[in-house]
Amino acid sequence: MNLGEFIIQTQHVSYQDKIVKNLSFPPNNTLVIDIGLLPAAYTLEEITVEGEKKDMELDAAGFYTRKKSRDGRFYIKEEIKAKVNNTMRSFLTGLLGITYKREDNAFYFNRYANSGMPIRFYVDGIWINQDKFESVVRYSGMFGKQKAKNPMDLDAPPNPIEYLNPLEIKAIEIYPSMMQATYEFGGSKTPGGVVVIWTGR
Repeated sequence: MNLGEFIIQTQHVSYQDKIVKNLSFPPNNTLVIDIGLLPAAYTLEEITVEGEKKDMELDAAGFYTRKKSRDGRFYIKEEIKAKVNNTMRSFLTGLLGITYKREDNAFYFNRYANSGMPIRFYVDGIWINQDKFESVVRYSGMFGKQKAKNPMDLDAPPNPIEYLNPLEIKAIEIYPSMMQATYEFGGSKTPGGVVVIWTGR
């Protein structure tokens, strides 16, 4: 370092900057100085932390992991309540791309409505077969064996999905094609697509 006069500038968070001028270093010696800094108030920009409140049962079932990694549509309870009209049928057909065929008494994604390949439904991890259902007995694995009136007053046996109360649904996953459906929900065995419903019962 060449001899001469020097300037020192100090900076520290929450303190005022300070500049010390005209510092001279004696030849072959060391200069030690104490610099005092005055406190300063700074206004920081607002920090917003966003997070997703997770339901423990849905988390354990892998819902949030699939929501991040799978190509499908996912709805949580608050979103479902905003879409619910009255019955389960009106709720499902209100979702984009789902239709009900009265002659088949079954739900389809629109693209498969004339293919004879209905949606495969899973309720709390249990496959609910739309094609095999007795008119007066509810699905035993989900509701227990109970006599039940056809909720839609149809001549055909009621579709088991229509016994669900949409207001009791915690979350729903929609996979319109077998390429999107995960292995645990049929995967390639679901040519008509998959709808996974979580009630937490």
